[in-house]
Amino acid sequence: MVNFCVCFGCNNSNLSGHRVHRFPNKKHKDFRAWIRFVQAKRSNFAASSLTRHTVVCEKHFTPDSYNQGDLMEFRMGFRRKEWVRLANGAVPSVHAGPPAKSGGSEESNVNVSTRRESARRKRELCTACGTCGYERYWQNQEKVHQNMPACNLLLSGAIHFSGCMASQTIRMLKLFGLQCISPGTFFCHQRYYSIPTIMQAWRNEQRGIIRELK
Repeated sequence: MVNFCVCFGCNNSNLSGHRVHRFPNKKHKDFRAWIRFVQAKRSNFAASSLTRHTVVCEKHFTPDSYNQGDLMEFRMGFRRKEWVRLANGAVPSVHAGPPAKSGGSEESNVNVSTRRESARRKRELCTACGTCGYERYWQNQEKVHQNMPACNLLLSGAIHFSGCMASQTIRMLKLFGLQCISPGTFFCHQRYYSIPTIMQAWRNEQRGIIRELK
């Protein structure tokens, strides 16, 4: 199901890779604030039109609107982007800007492209804590499928293939003060990588046995 942002002038959705957030419960103290934010640009928007698919995308929230612990885990590769939660009391406050004007000079377009490339490289090489400003350069592991840290996948595989209980193992590693994946990341790796790998290995072994019996 594709959920498009309900805000005026915004076409972002979960399909475009943006984080989207559902409205609070109608009894929640912040519900009216969310409604007023959307109505500031869409006067015909009514609370009665809300469904479970009505969302506001991440572009309308400031960085401090998010749970800082979740943000840190996301920047370090321990949490998926869509699992970063809003902080308690977070309310959208950033309206979509005006559409970009066409016909700019070639030089300005080159400058914009250069800045974007520089920003992209910085995001790839450096992770920063939004709370204290501490920066860590990623040097301990390579990235693999969909920009995922390789050691995270290897750790999930080691836990799964050894038969250990994931939650207890991860809790033990964190008690030792080691940077570790979250249980949610483990179960995501289990679903999309380790279980399909086990099934594929079993099918290959099964076909080999059948060939020998023939």
